[in-house]
Amino acid sequence: MNFYRFCTLPLILLLPFLVQSQAAQNFTSGATGPLPDDQTWKSFALTINSLNASPINSNWGLEKVTLNIAHTWDADLEVRLQSPDGTEVLLFSGVGGDGDNFTNTGLKNIYPTSITLGTAPFNGSYRPMGDLGLFNNGQAGTGTWYLKIRDGYPQDQGSVNSWSIRFGDEPATPFPPVSSNLPIIKINTNGQAIGDDPKIAADFMVVDNGAGQLNHSNDTQYAYHGIIGIEFRGSSSGGAPKKSYGFETWDSAYNSIDTSILGMPAESDWILSASYYDKTLMRNVLSYYLANQTGHYASRTRYCELFVNGVYSGVYILMEKIKRNEERVDIAKLNPEDTTGDQLTGGYIVKIDKFTGSGGDGFYSDYPPSNSPTESIFFQYEYPKQEEIQQPQKEYINRYIDSFEHALFGADFQDPEVGFRQYVSEKSLIDYLFLNEMSKNVDGYRLSTYLYKDKYSKGGKLRVGPAWDYDIAWMNADYCDAPVPTGWAYNVGYVCAGAGMPAWWERLRQDSLFNQHLYCRWNYLRSNVLSFDSVLGYIDSTAAYLEEGQQRNFETWPILGQPTWPEPTPLPQTYAEEIARLKDWVNVRFTWLDQQFNALAHNPVPVTLGNDTTFCSGNELRLYPGDFDSYLWNTGDNGGVVYAGTTGTYTVTISDNFQCSGSDAVHIEVLPSPVVALGNDTAFCQGGALQLASGSAQSYVWNTGDTTNMVLVSAVGTYSVTATGSNQCTATDAVNVYEFSPPDASVQVVYSIDAAFQFATIDSTGKTSIWYFGNGDSSTANNPFYNYEFDWGYKLVTHIVTDVNGCTAMDTLTIFVYPMGISDINNTDLSIYPNPATSTLYINHTQPIKQLRVLDVVGNNCAIQSKTSSSNIAIDISALASGIYLIEIQVPEKTQLRRFIKQ
Repeated sequence: MNFYRFCTLPLILLLPFLVQSQAAQNFTSGATGPLPDDQTWKSFALTINSLNASPINSNWGLEKVTLNIAHTWDADLEVRLQSPDGTEVLLFSGVGGDGDNFTNTGLKNIYPTSITLGTAPFNGSYRPMGDLGLFNNGQAGTGTWYLKIRDGYPQDQGSVNSWSIRFGDEPATPFPPVSSNLPIIKINTNGQAIGDDPKIAADFMVVDNGAGQLNHSNDTQYAYHGIIGIEFRGSSSGGAPKKSYGFETWDSAYNSIDTSILGMPAESDWILSASYYDKTLMRNVLSYYLANQTGHYASRTRYCELFVNGVYSGVYILMEKIKRNEERVDIAKLNPEDTTGDQLTGGYIVKIDKFTGSGGDGFYSDYPPSNSPTESIFFQYEYPKQEEIQQPQKEYINRYIDSFEHALFGADFQDPEVGFRQYVSEKSLIDYLFLNEMSKNVDGYRLSTYLYKDKYSKGGKLRVGPAWDYDIAWMNADYCDAPVPTGWAYNVGYVCAGAGMPAWWERLRQDSLFNQHLYCRWNYLRSNVLSFDSVLGYIDSTAAYLEEGQQRNFETWPILGQPTWPEPTPLPQTYAEEIARLKDWVNVRFTWLDQQFNALAHNPVPVTLGNDTTFCSGNELRLYPGDFDSYLWNTGDNGGVVYAGTTGTYTVTISDNFQCSGSDAVHIEVLPSPVVALGNDTAFCQGGALQLASGSAQSYVWNTGDTTNMVLVSAVGTYSVTATGSNQCTATDAVNVYEFSPPDASVQVVYSIDAAFQFATIDSTGKTSIWYFGNGDSSTANNPFYNYEFDWGYKLVTHIVTDVNGCTAMDTLTIFVYPMGISDINNTDLSIYPNPATSTLYINHTQPIKQLRVLDVVGNNCAIQSKTSSSNIAIDISALASGIYLIEIQVPEKTQLRRFIKQ
């Protein structure tokens, strides 16, 4: 009937309407009732028995949720919807501020306005914070659905008056898969809701395919995959719709474990910062980067895109939580038993902050804030934790900070020795002031301000830092003159009464030396890491890196151009305009700071190299300007000490720890000294002498007592001379004199055959020889061969040798020459056998033998001889060494020689 009733309408408009009317199903009987005001979850059930189509999916499924909730402070509520299969989606959290009620609030994925931009009583159509498309996952859809609500803060009451859900053929579809140049982090709580405390266990996955590679939300290969304990975090930011998280990396037994994530040093405590109120997404990152660049630790950061339970959550900053650790706040570990001596003196971390989060216990300053004489500054224990710090440790750090403040506010506070500098690192004060003043941080100095102290043996002074919480700095707050690019942030107590600004900074600016150090350090940093090129270049490069991700972030959180606490107006309408406003602020603010710091009185650092001086050459003057941070000499040296040994003017420019500089020069005249050169250590030949010459001078004094320029020495020892020139400059030199051992000229006969002899010396290496053979002949060979032919008889062989040192030696040897052929004369008269012989030699002669003796080849008597008248003789030769021998036989009227061989 209805079809014909509307048949006059154009069919092209009619059919879609009829199909939707027939397909849609509304379920309005959700349970109602009061909301407990105790931070616990209350569930309101809605049972669905049948659906027009099942399962629910991207063709037909959940379309819309409608709520009527009465509450007097909407931002207190966190509201979720849970399906029968346990899938849970966040509808909204922390929206509406102090407004009242949600009246006929319709939530649907395709609505253009995010509920984060709505205002109470939200009586319109909004896109929920979570993704309703996650419900259309192929589940049956029938069963019990739950509206889950938690009132996170006390005092304000409320109730659920009605709620409904609608199914149809315009189902919500999930956020499409993401491809990103940023790492992707996925967290799955397995059906649990994340709260402020305690942490809940969750699966934690990091997709990071490496530099230059895209990361995909549906990747299943992970750079890290483990368990974490996760909770919400943040004080002012805790009420933002986009939540920040604190988490610990856990093992399978839920114990914390140190883990490296995205290349950062291993630790267990981490933060995922939402930066909801910072639409540049970089104010904290920029601040920590600048703190690092000026030489101080601040949390390392990595950008990522986050999915929680499959829902895209936007661009986040993974950062290190402030913690004592050698890779974070690098101070000594303080154990409960460390209550005396050096162990008690460090390490400590305290903070000036709100009472939310860690800390809470602590002590009050003895000095009121600036312009607030009735208020107090409170220092909270951060490390050791308030439940672990021991009473002596509490008392020590309390006394130490008291001593620092007493010195700072005392009459001698400017004294470099007894003033505040004995307790605190002045450089950390200065650089912390720069960071807060560059950003004109409205919370600077008075909130999120950390102080740490190491043991006395490791330096021991109090230091300000690490830098923390700058998301509403850099012109991102609309109160206490924060948007005004002029004026000092440390004077906020005079702009906003009761701001609780420590009076330290006001007092420090009364110190002329502190102001001088501000001038020097500022100009040094402005020439490099704080230059416009450096800072603005970093902002541009970071914005380029975030270009893709920020678009998805602000599609999910459409707050660009929309008022959010506490951004000042007029509001930039695009991300590019947000970046441009930040850069404009840097230009204007830094220029104003340049004017202030450059107007400070400053003087060169006193430095002296001493008076001009004159000295003799061969000496050096040690030039030491003092203990400074850096040095630059006109010689090109950059060390603290230069040794001057030539005529000239020596200039040094020094820089101290704050880059304040000073310079001095000294002229040095170097007079020529006489030239004394005795040469290298030397020696003379045994029995010889050596002349030593000292050079040219006016007078000489030798250690021998001589006063001439040359001396003749013939004894081993050390000889020195001091020469004096006409300008009374002296020079001294010494030389060691040794005696060379004579060479070995020993002569030996290697072998001889008849009248031929081979002579040799013991060692011919590096030596020259001359031989005299006893008959007028000579040779210069080292090992000569000489044949005497028929010139037989005794010969005196002389060998003279000269070594490389020019030293000579001589040896002589008398030989007996047996001419070749003589042994065959009258051979028929004499017979010797056996020849060769071993032990007995037999001699037969035709005549009686009168005398017999045995000689070696050089004519030496071998002590074997005999006098006899027999013509047949046997002699014992067993004692002779193997070789060639001569036997001399005398018979009447002649003497005969004959050779034999002893085996």
